[in-house]
Amino acid sequence: MTETGAVARDESGTRTAVILAAVTVVAWVVLAALDHDGPGWLLLPILGAATAYTAWQAGGTSRTNTRAMVALVIGVLAILVFLGFVIAGD
Repeated sequence: MTETGAVARDESGTRTAVILAAVTVVAWVVLAALDHDGPGWLLLPILGAATAYTAWQAGGTSRTNTRAMVALVIGVLAILVFLGFVIAGD
């Protein structure tokens, strides 16, 4: 935080969060396209948690850092979709 209370941008963290978000989306699409029904889906919450944590640390809730915010949303959605499938069962 700066003296004014604004959250400073973390460019390296933002870049890492965006890359993790892209990897999460690619894994999501590949698993869905292959209609994979096995342990490969465990990648989704792991990548989602890594993306959300990295985006949060990069200032993902700041309005000035929209790239980190988008990465944060992608990470949380990946986790929620996985939990939805687990709860729904077969």
